Amino acid sequence: MEKADGRRARGEATRRLVATRAAMDATLWGLERTTLGELAARTGVSKSGILTAFGSREGVLEATVAAAREIYLTEVLGPTAGSPAGAARLHAVVDAWLSYAKRHVFPGGCFLVTTGVEYAGQNGVVADRVRAFKREWLDFLAHHFARAGVRDPFAAALHFDSVLGGGISTWGLLGEERVLDVAAEAARALIP
Repeated sequence: MEKADGRRARGEATRRLVATRAAMDATLWGLERTTLGELAARTGVSKSGILTAFGSREGVLEATVAAAREIYLTEVLGPTAGSPAGAARLHAVVDAWLSYAKRHVFPGGCFLVTTGVEYAGQNGVVADRVRAFKREWLDFLAHHFARAGVRDPFAAALHFDSVLGGGISTWGLLGEERVLDVAAEAARALIP
């Protein structure tokens, strides 16, 4: 029994390592460009070991979206959990987002921004996972804009998301940290 449990734990550790590395790399050059060979070289896990852990390249990509989601929830939403719903929570999101961006949690900026552009108009399981992740984020924002008394919470969520997404992509292109501060200030201005 211990032998099976040890294999399971090693398999989970391999899955986390590979999916997290793929999520980081996806922010630099896109998720679809991910190859098993590159992941093997960057993680030290053999290609056959990756296939054993995930079953297929698509399995790797699906797990990558899940890993990126967990990182984002931990880094951007986790720190806001103690804030009251509504405007206070949205202000806390801006603070957490700014910290997340400035610490380069994802080396290329933001997984959601990168994959959102990459999978726009695409079909398939991975595209559906990216869409579900984006919808979850927008629904979270809309919920808190509604609690803050905004008349059209979805529109407010979309504006808020656009400001932050535009800020992090512009910062990635220009490399000027001030862009992040300006984006955070603009997002705060949208909170009632």
